[in-house]
Amino acid sequence: MKKYLLLSLVLAAATASAQTVRKGDANNDKTVDSKDVTEVSNAIMGKPSASYNAKNADANRDDKVNAADVVVITDMILDGTTNAGGQRLVLLKKDGTKSYYDLHEEPVTTFENGQLVLTTSKTTAYFKLSEIVRYTFEGAYDEIGKAKVRAGETVYRQGKDAMSFEGLPKGTVVELYTADGRQLSSQKTSGDTSTEVSLVDQPSGTYYVKIGDSQYKFEKR
Repeated sequence: MKKYLLLSLVLAAATASAQTVRKGDANNDKTVDSKDVTEVSNAIMGKPSASYNAKNADANRDDKVNAADVVVITDMILDGTTNAGGQRLVLLKKDGTKSYYDLHEEPVTTFENGQLVLTTSKTTAYFKLSEIVRYTFEGAYDEIGKAKVRAGETVYRQGKDAMSFEGLPKGTVVELYTADGRQLSSQKTSGDTSTEVSLVDQPSGTYYVKIGDSQYKFEKR
């Protein structure tokens, strides 16, 4: 079996440390609620608790923790965009680009052989830590579907029987394979539209999408 069929998703080379950030989770309890508003308020007054996480508290990502972050976290709670619906994974890479991955559920996060491994019921993704400056989970992902993808950004979205990629450079080859290495399709991106890989007409099973050096494993049930 070809090497790219042994990995679910690979993004470049070797080992370094990456920092986990969960937007708004100031008290580091893996949820965003009124306790985080209190935690940020206390931190601003110079009285953070032992569980205070400054990176998470910086909800507006301006490298400062102040009243503006209290407003952002409060809005997240009121809008219901803290923990519902799924998770948006954001990867900030060393080359300055960002990749967004819209996941339908909270992934299980582990580390294996210098890689960040994210596992959901439908997808397993492997990211080599040497390419990542920081990764964050930012709650429900509805907003990203409305946002315009900017230069240097790519967005991956997972549907029931399809995957879509937006922001890939023009001419990027996107290939679909079965688990035994048989190629089902190959297409080149136009550069100005979203590229979809559909499994609607395929039977249940494991499939792999190859895009350059990156591979995605997808389980159709």
